Amino acid sequence: MEHQDKPSKVKTDKNTKSIGRFLAKIHKTETCWIWTGAKNQYGYGVLTVQYKLRPAHRFSYETFVGPIPEGHDVCHTCDVRNCVNPSHLWTGPARENLLDMCRKGRHRSMPNAPHRTGEAISALVAEYMRCHPLAKKRGAA
Repeated sequence: MEHQDKPSKVKTDKNTKSIGRFLAKIHKTETCWIWTGAKNQYGYGVLTVQYKLRPAHRFSYETFVGPIPEGHDVCHTCDVRNCVNPSHLWTGPARENLLDMCRKGRHRSMPNAPHRTGEAISALVAEYMRCHPLAKKRGAA
């Protein structure tokens, strides 16, 4: 993906004040836009928008790219949880996000995932989605 220092378009339906606060909490590196504001317990950036706590990467995607399809996660190509660079973000269903996570060995219970076969990864994802309450709630299972 091509690196963008400035987003090509900003959605005008967002609160201008929220966008200004968002941009003030970014440290731009050569590749990532690192969120310097508050983070949740998993390391993802969060900010308050219209009195609601929002994930910073989702706010970035909606502001600079467009709406997030219903039931989709906003995923990172760079695998940096606190990156909010819109050119590093993509959307996909929860299952696709989990498969990507497992293939890259980013799940804490999968230390050797990069060395596992596709069949083993699929079995682990199926088990995760069967048992994990969040996956069930979001309809990934």
